[in-house]
This record gives sequence, C-alpha cells and structure tokens, in this order.
Amino acid sequence: MHIYYYYLMSLSLFFFCFRTRAHPSLDRSISTESNPLPHTHASTSLFFCSFRFGCFSCFGRVLCRFGLIAFVLFFIYILYHLEKRTNRKKKQKRKTSWFLFFFLFLKRIHTSTKLFDPSVTHCLLLPLVRGCITFSFRERKKKMSAAAAAAATATPPKKPYMKVAKIHTNKFTHAATASAALKFRVIPVATLEDNYAYIIIDPKSGAIAVVDPAEPDKLQTVLKREGLDQSKISHVLVTHHHWDHSQGNEGMVSLLTPPGTVTVVGGEADPVPAVTKKVKHGDTFQIGTGLNVSVIHTPCHTRGHVLFCVSLVSAAAAGGSGSGSGDGKTTDSKTGAAATPSTPPSALFTGDTLFTGGCGRFFEGVASEMLSNMYDRISTPLRGDTLIFSGHEYSSSNLRFAVHCEPDNKAASDKHVWALAQDELDECTQPSTLDEERSYNPFMRVHLPALQKLTGKTDRVDVMDALRNLKNNFK
Repeated sequence: MHIYYYYLMSLSLFFFCFRTRAHPSLDRSISTESNPLPHTHASTSLFFCSFRFGCFSCFGRVLCRFGLIAFVLFFIYILYHLEKRTNRKKKQKRKTSWFLFFFLFLKRIHTSTKLFDPSVTHCLLLPLVRGCITFSFRERKKKMSAAAAAAATATPPKKPYMKVAKIHTNKFTHAATASAALKFRVIPVATLEDNYAYIIIDPKSGAIAVVDPAEPDKLQTVLKREGLDQSKISHVLVTHHHWDHSQGNEGMVSLLTPPGTVTVVGGEADPVPAVTKKVKHGDTFQIGTGLNVSVIHTPCHTRGHVLFCVSLVSAAAAGGSGSGSGDGKTTDSKTGAAATPSTPPSALFTGDTLFTGGCGRFFEGVASEMLSNMYDRISTPLRGDTLIFSGHEYSSSNLRFAVHCEPDNKAASDKHVWALAQDELDECTQPSTLDEERSYNPFMRVHLPALQKLTGKTDRVDVMDALRNLKNNFK
C-alpha cells in the first residue's frame, strides 16, 4: 500500500516542482495587475506550462487555475481512499493525517519557491492548511477537556476484591431444599467465574458467618435481599489463601461498623490475608450461641487448607456429627449406633479439597495427603448425611470424569445427567451429601478394583496419584 503513496508523491514533485522558464508570450499574458510576478519568477509546472502555451487569454488563465485546483482535489480524493483502505486493513485509527501533511507540504513548497500564484495560494491552500491545523488543535483540546472531565467525575478504581465477575448461576432452589434438613440457614453466593461463597446464620442469636467472601459487595447485596443485618457478621471463615477465596477478607472487614468486630479465621499454615484467628486440626469455636464449628486440616491443595464442619450446638453435644465407616452407613460418633433421623446433619464447607465428584489439585502436597484427607479425615469420621458445600461449580466436568472412570456406575451417570440438567436451568448444584460422594466420587473409591484396573495400580496412594494425573489431562 505504501508504494502508492510514493508514486503519488513522486508525481506531485514532478508536476509541482519541475521548474521551467515560461515562454515570453506566456510571461506577457500572465504579468497583469492580478498576477504581478516578475519574469524571472514566472514559472509553473511542466504539465500546466504546455496547457498555458495555447491559452493566452484571461479565460485560459482561469482554466489553468481551475485545472490546478482540480488536480489538488483529485490528489486529496486519492489520499482519502488510500487512507480508508489502510484503516480497514489495520483496523485501527491512523494517527498521521495525510491531508494535513499534504497541505503543509504544498505550503512549504510555496514558501521556498513561490511556485503558485498568490491568488491560488491565499484562496485555496492557506485557508485549507489553517483549517486543518485549527481543526486538529480544536479536536485535541476537545478530547483533552473531555478526558479531564471524565477523570474528575470518575469513581475511584475498584479494589482487587471488587473485580467485575460473571454470575455463573442465579438459582439456588436445590441448595435451599437440601439445606432444610440442617435446621439452620446456608445461603450460597455465586462469585467470580465459578466460585461459591456461603452465608451461615445462627438460628438462636442471629449471628452470621461468611465463608470465602471473594466479593464482599455481592455478599452485601444478598444480605440486603434476604433482610439480614450485616452488622451481625461475627466470623469470616477462609478455607485457604488462594486469591479467589481470600481476596475479599479486607473488604469484608471494612464493611462492618465498627471495624474490628469480626473474627477472620484461617489455617495456621496458610498466609491468609487479614486473619485474626489461626486454627489447626481439631479446634472448635462457636458462631453466636447456636452453631458449633469444628476445624479439619486437609493439607494438599495448600499446606494450610482447612475445612469447617458446622452443626447445631445441641446436635454436636449429642454426637450429632456422627461418623461413617466408609461403606455408606451412618453411625453415631459416641454410641456407634445408627444415627436417629431427628439428629440434624452437619454442613461441611470444603473449599478446594473436596468437590462434587472430584477433589482439588495437589498444588502444595502429594497423593498420600489427599488420600488421608478423603478417607481418614472426611469419609470415615463424618456422617453419611453430612452436606458438602464446595468452593467451585465443577460438578458437570467432575462427574463426566467419574463416568469415564466407572462407565457402569449408575450413581455416577445419574448424578451427571442431573448436574447437566441443573446447568441448563442455571441452577446451583450444591450441596451434595457424603453418602453420594462415596457412591460416585472416584477419589473416594481408590480402594475399588475398577479404579485400580483403570490406573494399572494396586496401592491406594498410587491409584490416587494416577487418578489426579488422569483428571488433569481429561478433556
């Protein structure tokens, strides 16, 4: 494209800059009061010289000037279309004005050589040059003024935790129905692209705890929608230090009045932002007067990753958290007898350790640690009706992998079909139950021959490691 510019500029130089002394008759014909150019400067382009030899009259001079104007306009027309084509191809706005450059070029030639008639220069070129320059400066000043006004009225930039995010789900019918058995409210809040935060409400005192509040503004909106007083927030529970779970800690604290009235809880081995209470495995504390929280340390995804098992104080005192033998049977943790239906289940907030049909990546740990987490710290000690609230909406992809691992597992295929239907309805898939996870989650079934055959391993640690590698590369 640039070769055309070179051709056109060469032609202009040839037509406008190739000076030739005019014929005496031509000089006599143009040396008038309206064109008082001396004989030594009466020169014009070769092109127009040949035209003017045959036009000695006033009419000829007018035609010649019109021809010059026509040539200039034609040149502008060519430059305009070349610029448009260049803009379309590059899909960006050119910062150089070829028109302004052209007029400045002609003005420079006239200033140095007195090539053009004064009438042409003052009537055509100079007004256009001045117009282009004035227009350019006016536009620039206008843009600068608009930018300054916008900067003055713009709101301050959002903090990192206020990042604009896509709402990946808007309906929580399943969550509300499944959570009814808890006897206390758990409200999921969709944050970022596929994260979940949770609001936990103590039925006795009305105290509120929030889990992994990555976007405090969204939690604040949900609290207002549900008619809840945000000043009742007493705890912020953070499962691990990754930004998509902990970036809103400072923002959550700043929302409360007076500040410092909230306890930010995080694992002692994790660098959780704004943490005020570091906990370890086996620690317990209360939310208000009605909810008991037990801490389960599950190192692997991060070194200090913790789970929060929340239950009613009465249920916890009566052994309502229960235990599981790993075969799906629910037993009372004190007596070993079957747990009575009247004892409410617990809610387990698993962050990025346990998902519906899957587990978290081994970022800061090894397979043996995840195996211990799944069997020794989750599946065995907890009741089968424990509700699992995970930190991400990964259900469909995890269950597709579960079906791939065990094609004949009806529980996995049924749950996968259900999860796909939930996705179509824009519905949250949380929570699941521990009994359900035991029936289809491959990372809780590494002791089974089907998974050992799939991985070609027999040791459970090796099976866990092989399954995680398969899932990392599963499309």
